Amino acid sequence: MHLIKNQTNRQAPSHLYKYYSVSDNSISCLRKKKFWLSAPSAFNDPFDCKFHVNEYLAAQRRKKVALGKLLTPEYIHKLDATPDRITTSVDEYIHNLNSGIERSGVFCLSSTPFEVLMWSHYSASHTGFCVEFNRTNYNDLGSDLCHPVHYTNRPASLFSASKFFGKKGNLPPHSVFYSKSKSWKYEQEWRLVYMPMKKRPAWGLCKLDADITNIILGLKASDETEKLIKNVFRKRPWVGIYKMHHVPGTLDVLPIKIK
Repeated sequence: MHLIKNQTNRQAPSHLYKYYSVSDNSISCLRKKKFWLSAPSAFNDPFDCKFHVNEYLAAQRRKKVALGKLLTPEYIHKLDATPDRITTSVDEYIHNLNSGIERSGVFCLSSTPFEVLMWSHYSASHTGFCVEFNRTNYNDLGSDLCHPVHYTNRPASLFSASKFFGKKGNLPPHSVFYSKSKSWKYEQEWRLVYMPMKKRPAWGLCKLDADITNIILGLKASDETEKLIKNVFRKRPWVGIYKMHHVPGTLDVLPIKIK
Protein backbone atom coordinates (compact mmCIF):
# COMPACT_ATOMS: atom_id res chain seq x y z
CA MET A 1 0.00 0.00 0.00
CA HIS A 2 1.06 3.61 -0.46
CA LEU A 3 -0.29 7.07 0.13
CA ILE A 4 -2.55 8.24 -2.70
CA LYS A 5 -1.46 11.59 -4.07
CA ASN A 6 -1.70 13.61 -7.26
CA GLN A 7 0.83 12.48 -9.87
CA THR A 8 2.88 15.29 -11.36
CA ASN A 9 4.31 13.33 -14.29
CA ARG A 10 1.35 12.52 -16.53
CA GLN A 11 3.61 10.99 -19.17
CA ALA A 12 4.95 8.34 -16.80
CA PRO A 13 2.53 7.82 -13.89
CA SER A 14 3.20 5.02 -11.43
CA HIS A 15 -0.52 4.26 -11.09
CA LEU A 16 -3.63 4.43 -13.28
CA TYR A 17 -7.26 4.62 -12.19
CA LYS A 18 -10.57 3.13 -13.32
CA TYR A 19 -13.86 4.68 -12.13
CA TYR A 20 -16.90 2.44 -11.56
CA SER A 21 -20.46 2.63 -10.36
CA VAL A 22 -21.58 -0.13 -8.00
CA SER A 23 -23.17 -3.00 -9.92
CA ASP A 24 -23.08 -6.78 -10.12
CA ASN A 25 -20.71 -6.50 -13.09
CA SER A 26 -18.23 -4.10 -11.45
CA ILE A 27 -18.11 -6.13 -8.23
CA SER A 28 -17.63 -9.31 -10.26
CA CYS A 29 -14.63 -7.68 -11.97
CA LEU A 30 -13.02 -7.13 -8.58
CA ARG A 31 -13.76 -10.67 -7.40
CA LYS A 32 -12.61 -12.46 -10.56
CA LYS A 33 -9.80 -10.00 -11.41
CA LYS A 34 -11.18 -9.77 -14.94
CA PHE A 35 -12.06 -6.43 -16.49
CA TRP A 36 -14.23 -5.42 -19.42
CA LEU A 37 -12.50 -4.17 -22.59
CA SER A 38 -14.93 -2.01 -24.55
CA ALA A 39 -15.60 -1.99 -28.26
CA PRO A 40 -15.10 1.54 -29.66
CA SER A 41 -18.75 1.60 -30.78
CA ALA A 42 -19.76 1.58 -27.10
CA PHE A 43 -17.97 4.85 -26.28
CA ASN A 44 -19.96 7.92 -25.22
CA ASP A 45 -18.09 10.20 -27.65
CA PRO A 46 -19.54 9.88 -31.19
CA PHE A 47 -16.22 10.94 -32.72
CA ASP A 48 -14.07 8.53 -30.71
CA CYS A 49 -11.96 6.14 -32.84
CA LYS A 50 -13.20 7.77 -36.03
CA PHE A 51 -10.92 9.15 -38.73
CA HIS A 52 -11.12 11.73 -41.47
CA VAL A 53 -11.03 10.38 -45.04
CA ASN A 54 -12.50 13.08 -47.30
CA GLU A 55 -9.17 14.28 -48.60
CA TYR A 56 -8.36 10.79 -49.86
CA LEU A 57 -11.71 10.21 -51.53
CA ALA A 58 -11.95 13.62 -53.21
CA ALA A 59 -10.44 12.42 -56.47
CA GLN A 60 -10.72 8.96 -58.00
CA ARG A 61 -7.33 9.27 -59.64
CA ARG A 62 -5.64 9.33 -56.21
CA LYS A 63 -7.01 5.97 -55.10
CA LYS A 64 -4.05 3.83 -56.07
CA VAL A 65 -1.58 6.41 -54.78
CA ALA A 66 -3.31 6.51 -51.40
CA LEU A 67 -3.51 2.72 -51.21
CA GLY A 68 0.14 2.39 -52.10
CA LYS A 69 1.05 4.53 -49.11
CA LEU A 70 -1.47 3.12 -46.67
CA LEU A 71 -1.37 -0.63 -47.11
CA THR A 72 1.36 -2.52 -45.29
CA PRO A 73 2.30 -6.22 -45.45
CA GLU A 74 1.29 -6.55 -41.80
CA TYR A 75 -2.18 -5.16 -42.54
CA ILE A 76 -2.67 -7.41 -45.56
CA HIS A 77 -1.61 -10.42 -43.51
CA LYS A 78 -4.06 -9.54 -40.73
CA LEU A 79 -6.91 -9.35 -43.22
CA ASP A 80 -5.90 -12.67 -44.81
CA ALA A 81 -6.33 -11.08 -48.23
CA THR A 82 -4.26 -10.56 -51.34
CA PRO A 83 -2.87 -7.12 -52.30
CA ASP A 84 -4.72 -7.29 -55.64
CA ARG A 85 -8.09 -7.77 -53.98
CA ILE A 86 -7.60 -5.00 -51.43
CA THR A 87 -6.17 -2.41 -53.80
CA THR A 88 -9.22 -2.60 -56.05
CA SER A 89 -11.18 -0.22 -53.84
CA VAL A 90 -10.46 2.49 -51.31
CA ASP A 91 -13.97 2.01 -49.97
CA GLU A 92 -13.28 -1.64 -49.28
CA TYR A 93 -10.05 -0.73 -47.52
CA ILE A 94 -11.84 1.81 -45.31
CA HIS A 95 -14.56 -0.73 -44.51
CA ASN A 96 -11.97 -3.31 -43.45
CA LEU A 97 -10.10 -0.75 -41.39
CA ASN A 98 -13.26 0.31 -39.55
CA SER A 99 -14.14 -3.33 -38.98
CA GLY A 100 -10.72 -3.95 -37.42
CA ILE A 101 -11.07 -0.92 -35.16
CA GLU A 102 -14.53 -2.00 -33.99
CA ARG A 103 -13.26 -5.51 -33.17
CA SER A 104 -10.51 -4.14 -30.92
CA GLY A 105 -10.79 -4.01 -27.14
CA VAL A 106 -10.08 -0.81 -25.20
CA PHE A 107 -9.57 -0.40 -21.44
CA CYS A 108 -10.01 3.27 -20.50
CA LEU A 109 -8.31 4.65 -17.39
CA SER A 110 -7.29 7.99 -15.89
CA SER A 111 -4.04 9.24 -14.42
CA THR A 112 -5.89 10.85 -11.49
CA PRO A 113 -8.45 9.81 -8.84
CA PHE A 114 -9.02 13.46 -7.84
CA GLU A 115 -11.12 14.69 -10.77
CA VAL A 116 -14.58 15.57 -9.41
CA LEU A 117 -16.21 15.37 -12.85
CA MET A 118 -14.94 11.82 -13.34
CA TRP A 119 -16.59 10.80 -10.09
CA SER A 120 -19.79 12.48 -11.25
CA HIS A 121 -19.85 10.96 -14.74
CA TYR A 122 -18.43 7.46 -14.23
CA SER A 123 -19.05 6.62 -10.56
CA ALA A 124 -22.75 7.40 -10.30
CA SER A 125 -22.38 10.88 -8.82
CA HIS A 126 -19.69 9.92 -6.28
CA THR A 127 -21.55 6.84 -4.97
CA GLY A 128 -19.24 4.35 -6.69
CA PHE A 129 -15.56 3.55 -6.40
CA CYS A 130 -12.24 3.94 -8.18
CA VAL A 131 -9.70 1.14 -8.69
CA GLU A 132 -6.01 2.02 -8.51
CA PHE A 133 -3.72 -0.16 -10.65
CA ASN A 134 0.04 -0.36 -10.39
CA ARG A 135 1.80 0.61 -13.64
CA THR A 136 5.30 -0.74 -14.27
CA ASN A 137 7.54 -1.51 -17.22
CA TYR A 138 6.73 -5.17 -16.68
CA ASN A 139 2.92 -5.22 -16.80
CA ASP A 140 0.20 -4.45 -19.37
CA LEU A 141 -0.18 -0.82 -18.29
CA GLY A 142 3.50 -0.14 -18.89
CA SER A 143 3.57 -1.89 -22.27
CA ASP A 144 3.61 -0.42 -25.78
CA LEU A 145 -0.14 -0.96 -25.96
CA CYS A 146 -0.92 1.59 -23.22
CA HIS A 147 -0.56 5.33 -23.88
CA PRO A 148 -2.04 8.66 -22.76
CA VAL A 149 -4.77 10.16 -24.91
CA HIS A 150 -3.76 13.09 -27.09
CA TYR A 151 -6.35 15.89 -26.97
CA THR A 152 -6.81 17.86 -30.16
CA ASN A 153 -9.34 19.88 -32.14
CA ARG A 154 -8.65 17.89 -35.32
CA PRO A 155 -9.90 14.38 -36.15
CA ALA A 156 -7.42 11.56 -36.58
CA SER A 157 -6.29 11.15 -40.17
CA LEU A 158 -6.55 7.98 -42.22
CA PHE A 159 -2.77 7.64 -42.10
CA SER A 160 -2.73 7.38 -38.29
CA ALA A 161 -5.67 4.97 -38.31
CA SER A 162 -3.95 2.70 -40.82
CA LYS A 163 -1.01 2.23 -38.47
CA PHE A 164 -3.01 0.46 -35.79
CA PHE A 165 -1.84 -2.92 -37.16
CA GLY A 166 1.82 -1.93 -36.69
CA LYS A 167 4.79 -4.19 -36.15
CA LYS A 168 4.21 -6.77 -33.41
CA GLY A 169 0.78 -5.25 -32.83
CA ASN A 170 2.20 -2.13 -31.19
CA LEU A 171 0.30 1.11 -31.60
CA PRO A 172 1.64 4.62 -32.24
CA PRO A 173 0.74 6.93 -29.33
CA HIS A 174 -1.28 9.31 -31.51
CA SER A 175 -3.15 6.70 -33.51
CA VAL A 176 -6.92 6.84 -33.91
CA PHE A 177 -7.31 5.06 -30.56
CA TYR A 178 -5.44 7.74 -28.64
CA SER A 179 -6.92 10.95 -30.08
CA LYS A 180 -9.94 12.77 -28.62
CA SER A 181 -11.45 16.23 -28.65
CA LYS A 182 -10.06 18.77 -26.19
CA SER A 183 -13.53 18.79 -24.60
CA TRP A 184 -12.51 15.54 -22.85
CA LYS A 185 -9.18 16.77 -21.53
CA TYR A 186 -10.39 16.79 -17.92
CA GLU A 187 -10.43 12.96 -18.02
CA GLN A 188 -6.61 12.76 -18.19
CA GLU A 189 -7.20 9.48 -19.96
CA TRP A 190 -4.89 6.56 -20.67
CA ARG A 191 -5.87 3.62 -22.86
CA LEU A 192 -4.81 0.01 -23.08
CA VAL A 193 -5.71 -1.34 -26.52
CA TYR A 194 -5.76 -4.97 -27.61
CA MET A 195 -5.84 -6.03 -31.26
CA PRO A 196 -8.55 -8.36 -32.57
CA MET A 197 -7.60 -11.94 -33.29
CA LYS A 198 -8.18 -13.33 -36.76
CA LYS A 199 -11.49 -15.01 -35.92
CA ARG A 200 -12.66 -13.20 -32.79
CA PRO A 201 -12.83 -9.62 -31.43
CA ALA A 202 -10.66 -8.40 -28.57
CA TRP A 203 -13.43 -6.70 -26.59
CA GLY A 204 -14.97 -8.50 -23.64
CA LEU A 205 -13.74 -9.74 -20.27
CA CYS A 206 -9.97 -9.93 -19.97
CA LYS A 207 -7.48 -10.95 -17.30
CA LEU A 208 -5.45 -7.79 -16.74
CA ASP A 209 -1.75 -8.13 -15.97
CA ALA A 210 -1.61 -5.27 -13.45
CA ASP A 211 -1.98 -5.40 -9.67
CA ILE A 212 -4.75 -3.59 -7.81
CA THR A 213 -3.06 -1.52 -5.10
CA ASN A 214 -5.94 0.51 -3.63
CA ILE A 215 -9.71 0.99 -3.84
CA ILE A 216 -11.13 4.48 -3.32
CA LEU A 217 -14.78 4.89 -2.39
CA GLY A 218 -16.66 7.94 -3.58
CA LEU A 219 -17.59 10.85 -1.37
CA LYS A 220 -21.24 9.69 -1.26
CA ALA A 221 -20.60 5.93 -1.15
CA SER A 222 -22.97 4.22 1.26
CA ASP A 223 -22.08 2.14 4.32
CA GLU A 224 -23.41 -0.85 2.38
CA THR A 225 -20.95 -0.20 -0.46
CA GLU A 226 -18.09 0.16 2.02
CA LYS A 227 -19.02 -3.16 3.62
CA LEU A 228 -19.28 -4.83 0.20
CA ILE A 229 -15.84 -3.63 -0.94
CA LYS A 230 -14.22 -4.66 2.36
CA ASN A 231 -15.72 -8.13 1.95
CA VAL A 232 -14.37 -8.47 -1.61
CA PHE A 233 -10.83 -7.73 -0.42
CA ARG A 234 -10.91 -9.47 2.95
CA LYS A 235 -8.41 -12.07 1.66
CA ARG A 236 -6.23 -9.45 -0.04
CA PRO A 237 -5.05 -7.37 2.94
CA TRP A 238 -2.34 -5.68 0.87
CA VAL A 239 -5.04 -3.74 -1.02
CA GLY A 240 -5.77 -0.49 0.80
CA ILE A 241 -9.30 0.91 1.01
CA TYR A 242 -9.85 4.66 1.09
CA LYS A 243 -12.86 6.95 1.01
CA MET A 244 -13.03 10.42 -0.48
CA HIS A 245 -13.80 13.29 1.88
CA HIS A 246 -14.54 16.93 1.21
CA VAL A 247 -11.64 19.28 1.93
CA PRO A 248 -13.19 22.09 4.04
CA GLY A 249 -13.08 25.52 2.43
CA THR A 250 -12.41 24.08 -1.04
CA LEU A 251 -14.17 22.27 -3.90
CA ASP A 252 -11.68 19.39 -3.70
CA VAL A 253 -11.81 15.82 -2.41
CA LEU A 254 -9.15 13.91 -0.48
CA PRO A 255 -8.86 10.12 0.08
CA ILE A 256 -8.77 9.04 3.73
CA LYS A 257 -7.69 5.48 4.57
CA ILE A 258 -10.36 3.32 6.20
CA LYS A 259 -8.61 -0.07 5.99
